[in-house]
Amino acid sequence: MNDRMNDRRRAIAVIGGTGPAGTGLALRWTRAGETVILGSRDAARAEQTAEAIRKRVGANAQVSGRENFAACAASDLLVLTELQGCPTARTGRERLRGRSRFPVVREKLRSLT
Repeated sequence: MNDRMNDRRRAIAVIGGTGPAGTGLALRWTRAGETVILGSRDAARAEQTAEAIRKRVGANAQVSGRENFAACAASDLLVLTELQGCPTARTGRERLRGRSRFPVVREKLRSLT
C-alpha cells in the first residue's frame, strides 16, 4: 500500500485551484490544517493564489501552487473544480488512474457562500 495512503493527513490537490471555487475550498481546507496543492494551467498564477491564502491563514499554512499535471503527480487525492476545458481531465487520464477524484459541482458550492 502507498505510504501516503497510511498518512493521517495527505495533500489535497485542487485542480482549477485559482478560480473562485478552488480558491474557496483551498482556503477552508488550509485553515483546517490540511496540506493543499493548487493546480492551474499557469504555475505562477497558482503560486500567487497560494501566497494570497498564506497571507490570510498565516505563514505556517501548508499551501503551494503548481501546474495542473505537477499538482496531480504530487497527490493521490484530487478535487476537480474545473472540468470543462481542463486539460488534466481530458488528456491526463493515465496520470489520474488510481487516484481518488472528486469533481465539484459549482451549483452546490454556491450554497456554501
